[in-house]
Amino acid sequence: MGVVNSATPVTSQETREVHEETNKKILEFQVTAQSQLFDKAATYNNIVVSLGYAGFISIWTWAQETLHPWDAMFSALLIGVSLFFFVLWNVVTTFIVSINNMKLSKIL
Repeated sequence: MGVVNSATPVTSQETREVHEETNKKILEFQVTAQSQLFDKAATYNNIVVSLGYAGFISIWTWAQETLHPWDAMFSALLIGVSLFFFVLWNVVTTFIVSINNMKLSKIL
């Protein structure tokens, strides 16, 4: 790579190489940053949902003795529906992220 001064002129090939190297570094940074953000968001989501289900189960266990059998069955049904939608949400999210990653890899 040449230094710009009157003794060593910079060629268009050298300029192109510098731009390509800079673009590669920027792209690597963007991919790394996006990957880290996605991992942290997924971890945060899993922790919040896990704590929510643990809280529901602990409250249900504590209150189960005072619940009418229909109330207990209704609570079990609701937690089952909640788990179904949580799993469905994760599957759809994973599918969408995979599609977007494939599109991004074609672009790169």
